[in-house]
Amino acid sequence: MLTPQRVVLSSFPTYAFGADMSPRSRPRPGSFVAWIDFSESDQRVARDCLQKLGQDEGTLDELGLGIMRDAFSALFFPGTSTLMNNARYLIFVPTIFRHIEDRGLAGAEAESLWIAMESQLSRKLPPGEGTFGSRAIDHMIDRWPGEVYWRALINLGILLQDQSQAFYFDGLRDFHRKTLEAGQRTDDGTSLHVALSNWDRNFPYYRRDSRKGLLDGGDFRNGTNHTLLPEEAEYLRIRYLQLGRDDQRERSSLMAFLLQLNWAGPLDHPWDAPAGSDVDTEIGHARQLSLFGRGLTLLYHLMLVEARTEFKMPIVDPGLAGWAEEWFQVAAKELDSWDLEEFSRVMADLKGLRKGDLEFIASTLQRLKAAPSASAMLSDHVLRGLIRVREEKKRGPKRRLSGGRFLLNWKTPKNIGPFQFNYRAPIGTTFVTQITEGRRTSMREES
Repeated sequence: MLTPQRVVLSSFPTYAFGADMSPRSRPRPGSFVAWIDFSESDQRVARDCLQKLGQDEGTLDELGLGIMRDAFSALFFPGTSTLMNNARYLIFVPTIFRHIEDRGLAGAEAESLWIAMESQLSRKLPPGEGTFGSRAIDHMIDRWPGEVYWRALINLGILLQDQSQAFYFDGLRDFHRKTLEAGQRTDDGTSLHVALSNWDRNFPYYRRDSRKGLLDGGDFRNGTNHTLLPEEAEYLRIRYLQLGRDDQRERSSLMAFLLQLNWAGPLDHPWDAPAGSDVDTEIGHARQLSLFGRGLTLLYHLMLVEARTEFKMPIVDPGLAGWAEEWFQVAAKELDSWDLEEFSRVMADLKGLRKGDLEFIASTLQRLKAAPSASAMLSDHVLRGLIRVREEKKRGPKRRLSGGRFLLNWKTPKNIGPFQFNYRAPIGTTFVTQITEGRRTSMREES
């Protein structure tokens, strides 16, 4: 069996794993959120998701706009998350689990082999962007691809069982027993049980003999890289096209639209894509929400700088007034034409509104639209009051404007331009590009 390297877990000390690699055997942190699943690995992924969202979107969900951001993200680029970095992990991960199933392992033994194979994979892949653990010393990584890509595999229909990893590993014992029973037949050759499968049988490496091109025994082959092979790219294209189709509303996702265009190239935001998708209306509202969120966040951050001055904390103003001026030049006219009635219908359809959200947007948008300049917006006492109340409602005891350690620990933001949210466009279009380029290899060979 492979011996994995050390692992660094977010908010945990470094542990040397021996025979028992189970995430559930690790020390648990203090509980800070109600959780349905008892798996430590799932809790760790959730914490990483929150951290990563803050890094990618320029801020944590400080003013309670995250549910709207996430609703648009899921519509435009389903089957993705900001933790992902390369489409071929959607091939690597199921291949590992199919190998584990073929070995007949379950529980802690299955988990140990999973982590060992993913640790080995991180060493076989070329270092750099797109490889988990490539920038860590001695291959120390804080999350495993199998954890990050698990939900996407379920959503894409590659993993057929909608369950956590903990339940999957524990359930393998029963799965192996039923698989053996499925092989039992009556005298006339009829199977006594329906054959079971945890994974889509159309997956390119579903069968043991099909994995010879990727695995040498239980090891990934030397030279393994991130480039999708033609059959892998075609398979993922089909899965994303099916996931991105909403037959009830007769619309497809932006990701499906780009795949149909054979798009190849990065996009910073959904509105940078060619027009003509089924979600162009939603993209327009997402752009305006992103502008709106950026304006409020700039003012909120200026208020935090002022609060640090009031409480005699170290002060670093990164130039928020200048950023606000740049934002105002882009946002003023667009926000003036934002149709909130249509936006509310769109959000209701996407289940992206909570109680009080629309009222907060309407009241603050009115103040933003009334401001004749960026400086007037930043000094609007009514708008500041609305933000202060919103922070108290959304952050509660963790609010910053009243001082304390949460204000002290606040980090000076970076300038991310006039838009607050990118709605997973960078990772979504990375996947589209990788799938398109993988298919083009086959097209060139055929021509």
